[in-house]
Amino acid sequence: MFSVPHTFPTGISPIYELGSSAFVFPASGFTDVATLATTTQAPSAHIGVRHRGELVGLSGLPALIVLAIGILLPIYLLTRWLTIRRDARATSRTLGELEAELRAVFGAMRDVVLVLSKEGRYLAVPSTNADGLYRPSQDLVGKLVSEVLPPEETEKVLAVIAEALETRATVVTEYSLPFEEPIWFSATVSPLDDNSVVWVARDVTAEKRVRSEVDTSRERYRLYFEQNPAPMWVYDRSTLEIIEVNAAAIAQYGYTRDEFTHMTIRDLRSPSEQVRLAELLPAISDQPQRGWVAQHLRKDGSAIDVEIRSYSLNMPGRQARLVLATDITERLAAERGMREAEAEARATSATLQSLIELAPPAIITTDKQGMVTRWNQAAEDLLGWSAREAIGHPPPIRFPDAAVEASRARSDRLRVRGIETEQKRKDGSTVIALLSIGPKRDALGAEVGKIIVLTDVTQLRQLEAQLRQAQKMEAVGQLAGGVAHDFNNLLTVIISYTAILLSNSNQEDAAYADLKEIQAAADRAAALTRQLLAFSRRQVLQPQVIDLNGLIQNLHSMLRRLLREDIELVTKLAPGLWHVNADPGQLEQVLVNLIVNARDAMPNGGRLTVETNNLDLDDEYAELHAGAPRGPYVVLSVSDTGVGMSPEIQTRIFEPFFTTKAQGEGTGLGLATVYGIVKQSGGYIWVYSEEGKGTMFKVYLPRDERGLMATPERGAPAQKVEVATGTILLVEDEASVRRAACKILQRAGYTVLEAKNGAEGLRIAETHPTKISLVISDLIMPDMGGQELVARLKERGKEIPVLLMSGYTEDAAFRQSVLEPGTAFVNKPFTPKSLMEKVREILSRA
Repeated sequence: MFSVPHTFPTGISPIYELGSSAFVFPASGFTDVATLATTTQAPSAHIGVRHRGELVGLSGLPALIVLAIGILLPIYLLTRWLTIRRDARATSRTLGELEAELRAVFGAMRDVVLVLSKEGRYLAVPSTNADGLYRPSQDLVGKLVSEVLPPEETEKVLAVIAEALETRATVVTEYSLPFEEPIWFSATVSPLDDNSVVWVARDVTAEKRVRSEVDTSRERYRLYFEQNPAPMWVYDRSTLEIIEVNAAAIAQYGYTRDEFTHMTIRDLRSPSEQVRLAELLPAISDQPQRGWVAQHLRKDGSAIDVEIRSYSLNMPGRQARLVLATDITERLAAERGMREAEAEARATSATLQSLIELAPPAIITTDKQGMVTRWNQAAEDLLGWSAREAIGHPPPIRFPDAAVEASRARSDRLRVRGIETEQKRKDGSTVIALLSIGPKRDALGAEVGKIIVLTDVTQLRQLEAQLRQAQKMEAVGQLAGGVAHDFNNLLTVIISYTAILLSNSNQEDAAYADLKEIQAAADRAAALTRQLLAFSRRQVLQPQVIDLNGLIQNLHSMLRRLLREDIELVTKLAPGLWHVNADPGQLEQVLVNLIVNARDAMPNGGRLTVETNNLDLDDEYAELHAGAPRGPYVVLSVSDTGVGMSPEIQTRIFEPFFTTKAQGEGTGLGLATVYGIVKQSGGYIWVYSEEGKGTMFKVYLPRDERGLMATPERGAPAQKVEVATGTILLVEDEASVRRAACKILQRAGYTVLEAKNGAEGLRIAETHPTKISLVISDLIMPDMGGQELVARLKERGKEIPVLLMSGYTEDAAFRQSVLEPGTAFVNKPFTPKSLMEKVREILSRA
């Protein structure tokens, strides 16, 4: 009957004792995880010898020698026992004595010693340890192996016996007995003679278990190394050669396992990292190293950033280190991105702070309690309070009811945008500003206060008022011009026929006085139409390059006569004044009207100053004065120390028929005429006035760089040549005016050819057989105006003197309202006398 032998301490094989010495076979294995994972060598044999109660460790060749003794000694003893038994008969000692001695020896052995026949029969059991397998062990003698062991083990035992007898050599085998917990034996089988063997079996169950655990541990740690997702390798500390590498490193770097094992750790470093590696290697100790960051190169040349952790390994015959290289390229990129984002956020914040400080609108922020937390420079400029005065206090802002209502109506958004308000500044003055209010939120979106924005629109509103005023003046001018045009033609007919009737009447006639009244009223109406045409910029100008200083000096005596003795006239004429291109007669009218207006504004006397200057208007001035482009101007200023004007009056002073004088003291066309003349001359006029402080008018006329032209001396007598005969071509599209003019000319003795438009006049001039002495044409006519008719006649070689007449210009023909220098002209409405004087003057020169 087999029994399970006792077990030994883990890792310790059975101890074979002989006398005072014993042989110990401890389990051996790797002491390091990496060695378990990487070594390809089997565990070395270690044997311990117990001497005088102490266990002495042996390894290498001494261990192998002791191991051999442990295996061969039982065979030797058995052989010796058989020899003694064979020779016992020849000695005086009895067989019983010898057997007792040998049994004592075998009893000291821990191995089981058996003698088996060729057929597998137990011949002898010299060892007492066989009781652990079969009790009593002596009952084994004579039994066959098949009676004791299972069939599988029986076949193995017979095969080993046959091999030992056939080869005449010792056979070593390993087998187990199939108990509930299998018992493993290592057996040494040696031939005893031709038909029997000595079977020495040693219980290696504990050793087998330890070896299995070691193999399992070694495989487990090999898998840990190989299948670790982190790239790992082992390198020799002396040569820096890579000994082993895992699959993750192969995948990350792109090298094969064979290529890796022919590389050193230097080959993984970028050129810039070589010097750093040389500095780090001497500092590496046996302690674990963590947190190193290096740049490695893949096989394809691309660089990656890795974090290095390394551990010391003790391998047979060399010192090594296990390295884990974690790719942190993306992490570092993310960290760099975060740092860059943080830097960008800081830069953006600083930029926003600068923008807030530099922003034109006033930007104010408050906390939940409504106290000011930010007050930019624009807020200080707009409202007058400094940031130090405003921060920590409620904002000094007027919130109109409209803003409060809008805030309540939009409580879900808490926003107010673009409400126009009037804000009071620190100095008490007011500004017009657009008010916007919105929530101030923190990073989580919670409201932590308010953002208030005030946009100054004071100048914008002033410019809008100026633009509206200009548009109103333009509309009024168009209306006045249209009325003056029609009225002018009517006045021409009225004045002409009245003059004809007066020339045919005697002063004693009852109708003579009535005709004179009609003539006087017509003359007054004509003066009004001329003023309306001047205001609406529809009058015909005869501009020339003039010196404004000279014009003022020529008028100085006349201007002095317009003023009372209690008014001081001061002239400040700038030397080197630029020239301007304007109608001198119209500029004289501008100056006279401004002087008279200033005189009337100083009922108690004062000072009236006339001043000229050169000025180059810049963009800033142009922005503040609607319609005034930048450039060089000659400035005429007329200022007084009179009563001044309120802002409301200033907005209307250039309107026709608007006056602050008592009824009958003025028509209200003086400043309207000034406005129209200046505008038609390409200039601009502005008024500056304060009640009780006086008024200043500034007229800006564009600079003309041409030189002064020689003009005939004013008042020189024209040559008087009476011409009562000749043919005159009269071109006029208004039939009533044409008939009146025709009658005047015919009464003077001229032959008159009538044409109702320019084309008909051109045809008559080319086909009429009689020489035409003079062409009188309206300046503005449909299809072909007077100046175009003159040009056509010159093209056809018709050098005929021309007299142009008009009192109005259409916007579409505005260019025709400026006559070529030397062109003869007569204004409508004309009288028979003024018309005939012009005709005789032209014909006399011709």
